Amino acid sequence: MSSVSDLEQYAKFLDTLPDGALLVDELGKILLANDTAGHLF
Repeated sequence: MSSVSDLEQYAKFLDTLPDGALLVDELGKILLANDTAGHLF
């Protein structure tokens, strides 16, 4: 599993792309969904 700092750096990299903000938003939703699922099971 990547560390939080790795994810933050990746998010910053995506944010520099034309559609980066949208990708970061989607990535955040996926991570939140995974985190929520992890707590449910």
